[in-house]
Amino acid sequence: MSKKRTVLVATVGTRDLAYQVSSQEWLNVGNYNPQQWDSLSHAVQVELDLETDPQIKGDPGRSFRSRTQFFSEHYSTFQTRLKPIILGSLLEKFASELSQVYLIATNQLATPENRTFREKDTLYCAQVIASWIQEYLNLPCRIILLGEQGENPADFDSMIRWTKQHIWQSLDTDLKQIDKLLISPKGGVGQLAEALRVTALSHYTGQKTLLFCDFNEDESKNLKGEFSALKPLSQGEYYLWELSQRQAIALLDRYDYAGVQSILRGYWKNSSNLQILKIKDLLEAALRWNIAEFKEFSDLLRQFVARHSMDWDLSILDHWWWLAYESAYLSVVRFDQGHTIEALFHSFRAVEGLISEWAIATFLKDIEQGNGAPRLKQSIDKQLPGFYDSQSLQGGEVYLYGTALDNLLLKARPEMNNNADLRKFFDVARKQRNQVFHRLLGLKKEKVFLAWDTGNKERWQSRVLGCLNCIAQQSFNSLEQASLMPQIHKELRQLISTYRL
Repeated sequence: MSKKRTVLVATVGTRDLAYQVSSQEWLNVGNYNPQQWDSLSHAVQVELDLETDPQIKGDPGRSFRSRTQFFSEHYSTFQTRLKPIILGSLLEKFASELSQVYLIATNQLATPENRTFREKDTLYCAQVIASWIQEYLNLPCRIILLGEQGENPADFDSMIRWTKQHIWQSLDTDLKQIDKLLISPKGGVGQLAEALRVTALSHYTGQKTLLFCDFNEDESKNLKGEFSALKPLSQGEYYLWELSQRQAIALLDRYDYAGVQSILRGYWKNSSNLQILKIKDLLEAALRWNIAEFKEFSDLLRQFVARHSMDWDLSILDHWWWLAYESAYLSVVRFDQGHTIEALFHSFRAVEGLISEWAIATFLKDIEQGNGAPRLKQSIDKQLPGFYDSQSLQGGEVYLYGTALDNLLLKARPEMNNNADLRKFFDVARKQRNQVFHRLLGLKKEKVFLAWDTGNKERWQSRVLGCLNCIAQQSFNSLEQASLMPQIHKELRQLISTYRL
């Protein structure tokens, strides 16, 4: 006969035990909810039945704790009238392969603030269920008590720590030898149940068969003494997806596309689901945008639209100026993330980079492009007489960055001198940018505004946008409108929010 290699870990709640009253109906010992407005709850009916039954000796008490204590202390008397009405179907189904059952029950400290909660403690209910398991199934059963050290079952963070230490770490030696772990987290306080799911998934996923158990309660059948039906067992994939989904959306809201990818990567591996593959492809494009690789972002975006037959207008990608608007919007994202130095860098780079792109688009034959700054050729003098010599120091070469780049724009388009936003870029932002980037200092949010000679976030964005619109001769109303990223971000959020396994 093969060795039993399955273990059950179950939480015990106040509604896990049924008692057969004098009418032969099986009523829930801890269910205090009346079925109709004028009816008595099961728990109250059990209490009345015990009070009026002449064969009952002793005081059954009035609270759930005292009543189950009475049942536990007199189990031999009541054993035929007590059943684990919820767990019973699970226990019977796996009785032949179970090697151990662990029941998690509460036993909170006897303090004034715990008085109400302590009346609903489940330690004695667990003792009754353990006696039933040993009597009818001949299985070893151990009770693990929660609350004796002051733990609060309703504190989720506390329950995370407690389940890690007192369940998985404590039982680790015993559980290493098993093949299958059954977890029934239905009973008890919701925070404990959630913590048990989360910690089990993080501790054991991939190591052994991990199955979560749930039940369909049917009062009409329970009244006849029939156990609640066992739902199909789950490996926690749906629950795990809900956690992953919430984490992914939280990271997405912080524009942490790398973090989203790390969480969701396993879901599209070997998957043919169109929606998750869209998420994968859009995330790859977003990752490139987030590190300012805009040309790679453009290529991936075109591939995405073609691959998934999306009706998106990407005509903006054909314009020489679109890169600058993406950089400017990235500066806004960085500002919202609290990365002020990057915000200043990308906003300044957007304008200076756009001037460079304008120069190349306008004087393509007069500019030599390489890995560094574009180099201006003397042939520029054919269109702008004397300009090359005016920028060349002692006959040296002219590279298009800084003042030389500004002067080329102002020489070719003198009307730019009258643009208030560009004048602030030339006269204030360039100097402030150099001061900030040549010092190893932090940068408060107000310094970003000061660097552009503005007083708040809205005015700063407006100034950057004004510079870009002037150079590109466009009329966008906002940086968000000019960038493709808000549309992609919104699409990603929608896809992740609505994806279902």
